[in-house]
Amino acid sequence: MSDVQQNTDWISRIASGLAVLLSMSSIIIAFLELSTIQEQQQAEVWPYLQIKGSYSQEGFSLQLQNKGVGPALTADINLLNGQEEFQNLERFIRSVSGPEKAFGHDVYRGFIPDNTVIGVGENVEMFSIPWNDDTQYFMSKFESLGNIKICYCSIHNQCWIAELNNNKKNQAVESCQ
Repeated sequence: MSDVQQNTDWISRIASGLAVLLSMSSIIIAFLELSTIQEQQQAEVWPYLQIKGSYSQEGFSLQLQNKGVGPALTADINLLNGQEEFQNLERFIRSVSGPEKAFGHDVYRGFIPDNTVIGVGENVEMFSIPWNDDTQYFMSKFESLGNIKICYCSIHNQCWIAELNNNKKNQAVESCQ
């Protein structure tokens, strides 16, 4: 074999190796770019639910607001009295106030938005009561033992828990069950 042919074979092998290396680099770059695009898409539709209580001379109301940039799908809503959980508002009121001071639909307005889409900027009134002796008693107990936890997800199935009595960021969770 001539020297020219050996040099040509050697150059061909180097060129082939560089082509494979360049192809692998392109695949890695494409994968990283895809990952970045997915993160951007998720950030563009990130919901952020906030539960807020509001006091006035007329009474108390509990609001759920989406302050994020994407819709939120509520999945699991728990009303808590200490460690006891409720999904039913009347049972929750009875647990907090006790049977002698409990009040019903004739006094409060309530909507538990489970399996509901909350749009960007949307504000949902979950609960409101006018002031009277029974509702003031309920609020005095609720303020010390009551809490509300809402598990919600984005359209990309990222999920969080929002809490009324938590001044921290909403907590990311694997799913809402």
